[in-house]
Amino acid sequence: MTTNKLNEILDFIRHENIVCPMPSNWHHMWKEICGKKINHGQFDDDHIEIAGFMPLILSGWDSEDVEKHERFTGLIKHFYKNYPEKRILIEKLISNNTKWLRSITIIEEMKEKDDAEYLRCIEDGEDIRWYKEKYPKRIIKTKDDNLNTRYFRSDNPIKKHHASHNVMRWEWVGNDGKGRTFSEINKPNSFYRQCIRRNTYAGNETSIRQDLKYDIEKLKMIVSR
Repeated sequence: MTTNKLNEILDFIRHENIVCPMPSNWHHMWKEICGKKINHGQFDDDHIEIAGFMPLILSGWDSEDVEKHERFTGLIKHFYKNYPEKRILIEKLISNNTKWLRSITIIEEMKEKDDAEYLRCIEDGEDIRWYKEKYPKRIIKTKDDNLNTRYFRSDNPIKKHHASHNVMRWEWVGNDGKGRTFSEINKPNSFYRQCIRRNTYAGNETSIRQDLKYDIEKLKMIVSR
């Protein structure tokens, strides 16, 4: 029954496209849920984990929506599962709150991030059960995620108007005719990632699919085989 109720809360958050509460409401929820635990001077493992769920408000409000969403839902899941005495309080705080930050793309953004992490786990031989549990019916079939696909420089010529960072990443993908796999391109701190300059790119946790799509479909400077 407990698991079902927690799933109801998480389903509500997903269906309502909720990223997190607005700053003052988020701070209020944090204080109410954590209570005295956040004022203790001694930090055991649980205290350290809880600190990772602190609201991204004030200067933290500029963080990516995915980060804010993970902080908020992480707090809810941690306390609901580990502190039964907090469950009714959490249910009331969620149902009574009327000020939410919403994004119609937050669910897809979370899936993209999880997909990228899933591929990294496969490449590094790490446990992927977390993905299967989170997405029991989801199967990644996109070409970008095919670990056997290689990407190459196309025959299209480089022109003067092409940005230097784009040119460098195309040449890197070309790899003197040997090409690169998606895993190589998607790897944390890969040269391809280092050459991404779009404003919404926030480092290794950001999906590179739209960048590959841009290079392949719009500019036609990369091809896949």
